[in-house]
Amino acid sequence: MENIISVKIKKQLDIILALKTQIDNWKSYTEQEVSQIVKEFEKKPRDEGSFWFEETLSDKKLASNLVAIANKYPENTKMNVYVVSALGNMIKRYKLESSQEIFNFFLEKAQAKEIALYVSFFLPYLPQFDKYEKKWEYIMSIKNIKPLKDSETSFKERIEFFLNQLPNKYVQETIVFFEQCINDAKSDYSKNMYTELIEKLLSRSLT
Repeated sequence: MENIISVKIKKQLDIILALKTQIDNWKSYTEQEVSQIVKEFEKKPRDEGSFWFEETLSDKKLASNLVAIANKYPENTKMNVYVVSALGNMIKRYKLESSQEIFNFFLEKAQAKEIALYVSFFLPYLPQFDKYEKKWEYIMSIKNIKPLKDSETSFKERIEFFLNQLPNKYVQETIVFFEQCINDAKSDYSKNMYTELIEKLLSRSLT
């Protein structure tokens, strides 16, 4: 049976395609105009998904243009955050191939104030990250990104994902951090969550 696009999805696809055309021609716009275009585009990879969007949101040229925009305006923090979020969700949700260009961009922004937290949501899952020589140093540094309350959550999620790969030398540091999280937690739910994670760290299969 032939797939038939719904009116709602067709409308969203038309918006995505229009934004893509604007991004492809970003050099003809002012910084303010480009920033607004990227802001609107960033919402789309996060919105309700559809396979109808996949071809566009996995487009390598579109991704490269987003990186070029961010590199052109490195001081525009909000626009760089939008680019990080857009690329991360395009990779995570729409099978965009993570190029070396994208990986290098994420690495560069991993230390950037007000951008670093958003990078931490995606960088550890890029295929190039697995061979990154400072992989574990980066993961352990996530807990120190400001704002600390948000980085606490990001660090917890990354540790949960990489739990059985975490090198032994970082286990105690991680446990101490989560013990402090328990002390600071305001709800039993949070206390129990961190307690369970510590128990998993202690009982995991060490290699």
